[in-house]
Amino acid sequence: RQRQVDELVEFLSVIQPLFSGDKAGIRGKLILSYRKEFHPEIRDTFQAMSLPYAEAFLRRLSPEGIAEAVEGITRERNTAAKYRVYIEKGPNGNLPEIIADDLWEDENSSVAPVLQIILKKMWGLAPVNDAGERDFTISLYQNLKKSGLTMAEFFEEQMDILRKKFPEAVESGLALDFLSAHTTAMGTAGRCSKEEVERMYPDRRELIEKLTRECIDLSLLLRMDGDFTILSHDTLAPVVIHEYNLSDKPGQRAARILKNKLLDFNESDPEVFLDEQDLEVVENGKPGMAAFSPAGEKLMAFSRAQSDLRRKKIRRRMLLTLAAVIPLVLIAIFIWLLKLESDSRTRQANFYIAKVFENKALLALDEATQTPSPQNFRDILLYASAALNQEIDADSQALAPQVVPKLLNPEWMRRAVLERSQLNLRPPNQAPILAAAMSEDNRYVVTATRDEKLYLWDTGAGSSRLLEAADTTAIYLAFRPQGDYLAAGFANGEIILYNLATGGKQTLYQSKDPITALAISPDGQKIAFATVNKFRPWLVPQSSTGQPLAIGSENDPAPAASANPNFQGLSDGRSALFETMSETLSAGDEGVATEPWSDSATVVVHQFEDGRQFPLKMAFGRVNSLSFDPQSAWVAVGQQNRMAQVWYYPTQVCERLIPHRGPVVRVAFGPRSTLLYSAANEEIQTHYWDSGIVEKDSLKFHYSGKLQSLRYFPREGFLVFGASDKTIGVADGARGALSRIPGH
Repeated sequence: RQRQVDELVEFLSVIQPLFSGDKAGIRGKLILSYRKEFHPEIRDTFQAMSLPYAEAFLRRLSPEGIAEAVEGITRERNTAAKYRVYIEKGPNGNLPEIIADDLWEDENSSVAPVLQIILKKMWGLAPVNDAGERDFTISLYQNLKKSGLTMAEFFEEQMDILRKKFPEAVESGLALDFLSAHTTAMGTAGRCSKEEVERMYPDRRELIEKLTRECIDLSLLLRMDGDFTILSHDTLAPVVIHEYNLSDKPGQRAARILKNKLLDFNESDPEVFLDEQDLEVVENGKPGMAAFSPAGEKLMAFSRAQSDLRRKKIRRRMLLTLAAVIPLVLIAIFIWLLKLESDSRTRQANFYIAKVFENKALLALDEATQTPSPQNFRDILLYASAALNQEIDADSQALAPQVVPKLLNPEWMRRAVLERSQLNLRPPNQAPILAAAMSEDNRYVVTATRDEKLYLWDTGAGSSRLLEAADTTAIYLAFRPQGDYLAAGFANGEIILYNLATGGKQTLYQSKDPITALAISPDGQKIAFATVNKFRPWLVPQSSTGQPLAIGSENDPAPAASANPNFQGLSDGRSALFETMSETLSAGDEGVATEPWSDSATVVVHQFEDGRQFPLKMAFGRVNSLSFDPQSAWVAVGQQNRMAQVWYYPTQVCERLIPHRGPVVRVAFGPRSTLLYSAANEEIQTHYWDSGIVEKDSLKFHYSGKLQSLRYFPREGFLVFGASDKTIGVADGARGALSRIPGH
């Protein structure tokens, strides 16, 4: 700025003799135009040199002035003949007035620079008519207006053109850095001499010269006398500064980081330097910015030295780490080799163990062939399963393919479980079987068919007889544990007790609603049933001869529980779920009758000896299955919400929650109070726990079909289940062996 003042004083010293006094060499006036921020300095200089002057502030162009600037060249004959411009004025509108109105809409816009942009663009785009004149039409102006007429839009448009010719210079930020050098701290247009530009970009002189010429052609820069370049207009400077400050190009990012760090940099302070990330950003941004200042060069050199020092430290740490890790890796490899050797020996030992079990199974096979007995068949399954459970390589010759099918013959599995060959229980009339039950001693099987008949099968004799040709369909069947009586629940609401020895029968109960569930306690002294609206546990009176008698009437008092249609999980969609034990009976329920869609589930345990009830309230979810532990007061519940629960009903406390991968369709207690089986989807889980309900050593069986039923046979120690793939699975619950019986 001081340089500009000195130039002004030098200029005024030259013209002072020409305009001073009556003998001035020039008669006339000299018009000096400048920006208003320079007015105080220029005025003080004029006064100091005693030069006469008059001030005239140039205000913003008025609408009339704008219109005159547009059409002025058509009013004078000489300019009209030289430029040959046609300006549209007529019924559709007056172009000069339209331009004037648009420019005066924004009070903050720079009228003259924007008008200059408009006229320059129209001159370049206007077509030439038949008379050889350029058509300045309203439609041409409107199209220009849509593309943008502000200084920011003009700058963006020119930078897009510049990008096509100098893509690297624009994308790196070099072009924006170069234009920013032509601005001042006051936000006005600045100038740069050729020497200043060469100092800023010493290694890119040729590129900067080409960039300068292109910026001049795009009206971004002007070349002044004395090899100076200046920003084309003051109103362009704020746009350039704004774009520079917001730019995320490499050059601008590097310049900002370097500028901020230089504020705190001191050569005597070793703590101020660029970290690895900032150093990398500045190095990458060098092509898009001016050369570093001397302070910047020192900061960069110090930062590079610190970076090299950090890398050396990291390399030393890595070498030390490797020196410590390599012995550990070698030890791990040695241990792994030892494990491979151990595994090989284990496989070899398992091979010999498997061969021993295989030989035992073959011996049992020979004995079963000569003397068929359930024990021989169980031995075959036991030894064959034990052999298969050994971890033997696939290439091993143990249990050759021709031997395994013999050892796991489905017929022998049936005989091992049922103690006899498979029986064909198909009714003589081929009617579909709706319900079936087997006596505890496996002697009798009863089937209920869709044609309303009951058939009794003697499995020992292999014969059958018609037990009843009823007037309605039997839905539920239950043998008395002693095997002498059968209870049948019918769709018409009857419960009939049949004497299997004599064929006699008596009606125990008559309801208006179908019987939806039926069970007899293990001691044979209690019977329980449910209809759609009632649940009744009753004692079975005995005659003097020890025979069961009819068990009261519908009006006899009995505990009741709602059988909610929403929660039932059996085939008819309406049946209550319950099982019996010596002195208690449980019924599944999902709310009271007044709340048929309750989100809660409740299992009610009824105690016969004193009539007490124990409601077990659990999380929401349909109750699919219940099971009593025959040796204690544990109750297991399987729910639709993928949870199995174990309750101690006297205290009404849930002691164990067991999550599953699918809805728990069945639960069953094993031979001990701490063993529970549960079925969900294709998986059976075996759960063990100690007296503190701490789970341990849980096993899982994965089956080929979705599980639908589950029962544990305590005498044989087998777990039997039915699946959707029409097979029956037989699992040795203690050993984890699993077999399949196909053909259903």
